[in-house]
Amino acid sequence: MTDNDQLRAGQKAQTNSARARTLVAPVIVSSDSVQYSEDEIISKYSYTDTKVTIGEDGTVTAFPQNSLFEFKTRRKVSRLGLMMVGLGGNNGTTVAAAMYAKKHSLEWQTRAGTHVSNYKGSLTQCGTFRVGTSSEDGTDVYSPLSSLVPMVNPDDMPVSGWDISGRNLADAMDSAQVLEPDLRNKLRPFVDKVVPLPAAFDIDFIADNQLPRADNLIPGQKQEQLEQLRRDIRNFKETQGLDEVVVIWTANSERYSKEIEGVNDTSENLLKAIQSNHPEVCCLT
Repeated sequence: MTDNDQLRAGQKAQTNSARARTLVAPVIVSSDSVQYSEDEIISKYSYTDTKVTIGEDGTVTAFPQNSLFEFKTRRKVSRLGLMMVGLGGNNGTTVAAAMYAKKHSLEWQTRAGTHVSNYKGSLTQCGTFRVGTSSEDGTDVYSPLSSLVPMVNPDDMPVSGWDISGRNLADAMDSAQVLEPDLRNKLRPFVDKVVPLPAAFDIDFIADNQLPRADNLIPGQKQEQLEQLRRDIRNFKETQGLDEVVVIWTANSERYSKEIEGVNDTSENLLKAIQSNHPEVCCLT
């Protein structure tokens, strides 16, 4: 009988809690393949694969192969910031809301009851892996990914970004109508002063229904827009005291660009196309 069968029959399902446990303490690997220094973790991994050839007579010959990889991980966690293209849209406001809600430990009411902010579904924050078997009692030992290597805590990540609409984040969340009303009300004091930076915009690549929102645009041609976007990233990094900035796309879908030889087929040609304000260079690029 499976756990689901037991539940349907009104019986208490068995759990693996007696045979497994999760530990959140840092994991130190004692192996010749892993070295720890003050600044780095250096690990070696041997990947085994088999190449197969089939002869003319149908004979199959297998050739086992080993490839050795070396990975270096900085032990110091970088001060990381997040910038979203489309910060004021449905996707951008939802991502920002999740981060602000968790950072401020918000709780809100839903039809199902009280919901507490969390990072469930996040691979880095909730994902665990099997470390091995306990030498004491033979139980399986699991640990979060953040116990194995240093990882940024999303609560510590400042958020910024661009949007073609200049609405503050609180009003944008209300307009998106993705979040529960009680959550939006509790988020408002934390996000009503957050205003997206002006965004690059080209109506040729974006649906006409976005035009009414387009009141927060970077003026000028494509090269001028690119330079402003670069300044925005530098300013965000400097004012927030960041080591690194991650930029992600959460904006509306754009139409496909035509792949044109000499225009957008290489990074060098693309930069030249931006300088010449070529019409087939989209904002997503």
